[in-house]
Amino acid sequence: MTKYLCIHGHFYQPPRENPWIEEIERQDSAAPFHDWNERILKECYEPNCHARIVDGHNRITDIVNNYEQISFNFGPTLLSWLEKKAPDVYRHILAADRESMRRLGYGNAIAQAYNHIILPLANDRDKETQIIWGIEDFKRRFGRAPRAMWLPETAVNEETVEALIKHGISWIILSPTQAQSVRKLSGGSWKNVADGSIDTTRPYRCFVKKDGAKVPRPYLDIFFFNAALSGEISFGNLLDDGDRFAERLNQAFNPGEQRAQLVNVATDGETYGHHRKFGEMALAYALRKATQRHGFTVTNYGAFLAQFPPEWEVALKPGPHHEGTSWSCAHGVSRWKDDCGCKVNWQSPWNQRWRKPLREALNLLRDKLAALFASRGTGFFQDPWAARNDYISIIMDRRAETIACFLSRTALRTLTREEQIDALKLLEMQRHAQLMFTSCGWFFDDVSGIETAQILMCADRALYLAESFTAEDLEIPFAAHLAAAQSNIAGLGTGTDIYYRTIKPARMSVEKVVHQFLMLTALKETVPRSELFYTYQIDLMEHHKKTKGKVFLFAGRVHTVSSITTETRAFFFALAYQGSYYFKCAVVPVSQTSDVLSLQNELLAAFDASPETIFQALEKLGGEHCYSLHDLLPEAKQAVLRLIIDKKITAYHDMLARAFDDNRETVEAALREGLIIPPEFKIAAEHTLSNRLEREIEQYGEQIGELEKRGIAKGILQQAHQFGYSLRTAHAEGILCRVLKQKIINLKQDVSRAAIEEIERFLAFIRELDLRIDLTDAQNLFYEALKNRVGDRPEKISGGSEDRQTIAQALANLAVNLGFSGEVCGVGRQK
Repeated sequence: MTKYLCIHGHFYQPPRENPWIEEIERQDSAAPFHDWNERILKECYEPNCHARIVDGHNRITDIVNNYEQISFNFGPTLLSWLEKKAPDVYRHILAADRESMRRLGYGNAIAQAYNHIILPLANDRDKETQIIWGIEDFKRRFGRAPRAMWLPETAVNEETVEALIKHGISWIILSPTQAQSVRKLSGGSWKNVADGSIDTTRPYRCFVKKDGAKVPRPYLDIFFFNAALSGEISFGNLLDDGDRFAERLNQAFNPGEQRAQLVNVATDGETYGHHRKFGEMALAYALRKATQRHGFTVTNYGAFLAQFPPEWEVALKPGPHHEGTSWSCAHGVSRWKDDCGCKVNWQSPWNQRWRKPLREALNLLRDKLAALFASRGTGFFQDPWAARNDYISIIMDRRAETIACFLSRTALRTLTREEQIDALKLLEMQRHAQLMFTSCGWFFDDVSGIETAQILMCADRALYLAESFTAEDLEIPFAAHLAAAQSNIAGLGTGTDIYYRTIKPARMSVEKVVHQFLMLTALKETVPRSELFYTYQIDLMEHHKKTKGKVFLFAGRVHTVSSITTETRAFFFALAYQGSYYFKCAVVPVSQTSDVLSLQNELLAAFDASPETIFQALEKLGGEHCYSLHDLLPEAKQAVLRLIIDKKITAYHDMLARAFDDNRETVEAALREGLIIPPEFKIAAEHTLSNRLEREIEQYGEQIGELEKRGIAKGILQQAHQFGYSLRTAHAEGILCRVLKQKIINLKQDVSRAAIEEIERFLAFIRELDLRIDLTDAQNLFYEALKNRVGDRPEKISGGSEDRQTIAQALANLAVNLGFSGEVCGVGRQK
């Protein structure tokens, strides 16, 4: 009798990138973080790389990579974001899969259908593309072919099973509510388990039949997760107590069965840390206790399946209209096409009748775009649909050599430069036709939500790209269908209103991108000559800056290259600024240098003659491509504002500093007499002392001896404490945190007593300053330093020579000061 445990985390975020610039814009609802990806990174993805196990005194006894112990899938678009924005987390995820391969012979990671569309609602071509893109993305990242695939929302029907089998997927994970009946593989009568009563401790085999016969690769194996236990993890309080979590896992085991049993759960991976704070710690602790106290063998699905292949067969529920079933809709897959009653806020009176017209509008657009792609693609590709499936190679790597290899495989012939650009535009159109079906667009409660806005932006991007290939207006019928998608929020109107009010105006043509680049460049003292700006390489060619009176003019030529389609463009630009917040910028396409010189000379002459009339001249020159601050993205507006007021802020700093210095002795004498400080002076004092602390730490933060010797930082903080000033310390603390991290990195490279003493001195000085720095990264690096020095058993560091013993003792003392139990080094702390 053997107990096996497998915990699966489905880690996923919808693609949040603005499809026009391929970057995520600031999302205020994610504050204090920039966006939801960044917030969940800090609350979940990163903590699970370094999950703490603590003792009764809240001191760290171990730091573990949870991904090494759990089965997991990461959405490909999320992994792409992590690769760029959080490379250390990305590295830990890949390393965890390699470690599980070493330990079990099978990797913890499984693939996912590419951008989380509901596969049963997709047509056959889209279903195939989603599976192929998911497989190829997985192979590039994990260096092996996936044996399994996570189905978005576990949505499945017979056609989906067939498609998975066709592309070599061996097994999947489903909810027990998706099973209809089971029987032994050896035959016999079927047992109805439609009520969710299927035994989830064993795998099952699902045969797909056609015309009464089994297909050549006849089956897909299926694991059904323990729904009750998974629900308690996600929505109950199991993660509040690691011991109770481990005990509950053990209770799911059936002691009456003598065969090997697999207790397996599946939840959103974000449960561990984001949905449930410190959930990653409970997970790490429970996995250890489940193995130590309850005798579980922690495994993954692939390893268990290899050792214990299915002995039972399962038939899946067909779902309404044979469209399939899912784990998050009690009505099959209706949540993504109808007002079925499933929603996030069950208490809300809102309806979701908007889901059906949204689905219909996107299906209509998909079919129009598919016909256009097929008709125009045959002029470029041997097989347009095979080329679309292969396009994932470019999505993952947009280097010129990758594009050349792709075209050598797929093109009908050697394409001209213009044909290559058109071919890539068609494929990009199809990429956005995939992204516009991301499931989150239907999951939530109103058509005005940010998730629905995201898929509508992808649809609009596809429409824009299609305009190059057809005279047919695809926008009008698409927008007309959205008219039936009525918002529940008074005043927002229909999907059509939302499209024309917020989606289409947000288009970012290359002219608008150039305008944004210029606005962020013109006010800087040093102008970059070349910069990768969003998805464009922008080269600033010949240009002029002139100022006359209160009017500033910046004019010249720029050259752009799209990293997506490789299209090159040239523009003449002229940007005028008159104090305050008044800008005009004209961006005019040009084909010859002579055109640029003519426009430039004409404009400069007009500026010299009458600078105040330059704004009218720019409006006439640019026409629809004359822009103002209003046309910038919100973050760019904020950045421009900062550039404008920087000099004024410097003067403001000086004014407050004088007010503080001139009156400090008088005010502080009054404070010592118990009088109330004037609020105006308190503002000046707190602002000035905060600035001086930041400057001191910026200049000397890496030189702890100099900081101590000067005593200025200490004096500022003592003064603030004495007189009750509240200072901004976050910036200074951030600098000191980075310095500490670098010192730990140095320690990893050279574990010496001198390096340890330097860190101890640094920590003591921070405590003396009474600053609070986040030790998380330093703790992670320190623990890695221990492991790198003595392998996977840091406690062994105490063995060896007297010098080794001395270093081990010093490490133990440092460990305690960093929040560890001294026993992580195998020795007690020296008194």
